[in-house]
Amino acid sequence: MRAALFSVLVASLASVGSGARPAFAGNASFALECELETDCPAKMFCFEDGKCDCYGYYGHTGDDCQGSSATGQIIVLAILLASCAVQQYENFLTLYQLKQCDAFKAGTPAGTVLLACISSTFFEFCLLIVYLLVTLGADPDYVVNDTARPLIFGLLVICKLTGMFAIPIMWMEIVVKSPGNNSDENKKKYKQVKTTIHATTVISSTGVFVLLLMGKAAVVSLLFVLILLMLLVLYQVASRKLALMICKNFWELGLNPGEDKFSNNAEKSGHKAAKNIVVVANNVFRLISAFIIFLLVFSRTVKKNSIPGIVPFLGVNGFIGICLMMEGICRNYVRLGSQKKLQKGGYGVSKGGFFPKSKVTALSTTQMQSTTVEQSSIDS
Repeated sequence: MRAALFSVLVASLASVGSGARPAFAGNASFALECELETDCPAKMFCFEDGKCDCYGYYGHTGDDCQGSSATGQIIVLAILLASCAVQQYENFLTLYQLKQCDAFKAGTPAGTVLLACISSTFFEFCLLIVYLLVTLGADPDYVVNDTARPLIFGLLVICKLTGMFAIPIMWMEIVVKSPGNNSDENKKKYKQVKTTIHATTVISSTGVFVLLLMGKAAVVSLLFVLILLMLLVLYQVASRKLALMICKNFWELGLNPGEDKFSNNAEKSGHKAAKNIVVVANNVFRLISAFIIFLLVFSRTVKKNSIPGIVPFLGVNGFIGICLMMEGICRNYVRLGSQKKLQKGGYGVSKGGFFPKSKVTALSTTQMQSTTVEQSSIDS
């Protein structure tokens, strides 16, 4: 199985850069029949009528496709590149602080989420650089566009799915290690579900990656939509069930109950852990919904020559912008799970610098208890 999968990947990689695009031949190029975008000359694209035309996605216009109307594209890319830089700074800041507090382990679900955030942001930055080079005309033969772009996007998808599938594993780990839920039967179920999630991640990521290398961008977008819908359901169902396992009367209490609603500190800390799971799931629900909208915009417009190229361009780059927001949510959830160690080390739970605060406020007993359950997902 592994050998077969490896051979498919090698063959796909070889096919990415194997064939050069045909040379531009004036009006004859606009009459070329095509199936893939690489069947067309550089700066041209294969549209739904099976003919080549100027690739408005990158702002290429004119009788020879050498003109440019990419002001909107360049503005979008500049904003996203700056956002990537800020996001990566926050990612590495979190990694540094967690390591300083001895709260980071690469093999744990929380460590996987943080490393996925760092990797995703890196590939998003690389993808944006490719888009910028092509838009500015710095890739006249589309060599970078045809080789680096699908490879980078495929790696981005793998990292993104790895991080998003790892968060439910974090939740399950919290439940399994909480009092009353740490039976051998629950631990066995946790391992089974964990294995299923890992297998789903590998299969879905590999499928997306191979299809991208084969030049099936529109098909990948629709497949990714289906995967995101599956994640959306997983997050909503899992978060609600796990919240009830941690706090039996969670929904009766609501998200923000008063202090007088809790009978003891244990109930209060359990409600806090459950609330954090539900809040993250709700935020992810909103972002996945936006993911799907942007991907559908891209897949439904990229091959329509009658629609301005900025529309599918905004679809893909809107997706990247949502990815950056998702990484912020995932990173901050990792920080929240390690808040006890971060605060003891002098760092803020959601922000802070490379150096600890000179004066650290001692945590109260209640604060210490409320972080114990979630901290276990980092410490294990």
